[in-house]
Amino acid sequence: MTSSGEPRPARPAAGSHSSYPRGRALDPPAERFRSSRVGAGRVRIAAGAAVLGILAFFLLRLAPRYLDNLELQRFVEQTAARAENQAHSDDLLRTWIVEKAASLDLPVKADQVQVRRLPGQMRIEVRYVVPIDLTLYQVDLHFASSAGGL
Repeated sequence: MTSSGEPRPARPAAGSHSSYPRGRALDPPAERFRSSRVGAGRVRIAAGAAVLGILAFFLLRLAPRYLDNLELQRFVEQTAARAENQAHSDDLLRTWIVEKAASLDLPVKADQVQVRRLPGQMRIEVRYVVPIDLTLYQVDLHFASSAGGL
């Protein structure tokens, strides 16, 4: 305290090299450095948001086709597992699978469905390609669904 009873201003901590009194604004070079760090942080956030947006775009374009393939795979498994389907012709089984694929908007043709049989066993394989247009690039998704013994 001073002789008038007012508290003394705080001194810089020991080892502090600051020659500025407390509360003084940063000098211009330090101020520029601080603002450039803030700008860099904003650029990083914007870049991260852009990457997440691109990933969301790919997910929205590709995921529905993978889910449709999963549903077709389940149908093929159920068809191959039913014992009563052993009595049906290969052409009838192909027709069922092609119709199911068409209902899912999958481009499966009858020649892409193979039915193989042994006594008491049946194996169904479906191989097809789904083209996906990603605006600037087209990708072909190759799917192979199979079920049964052999």
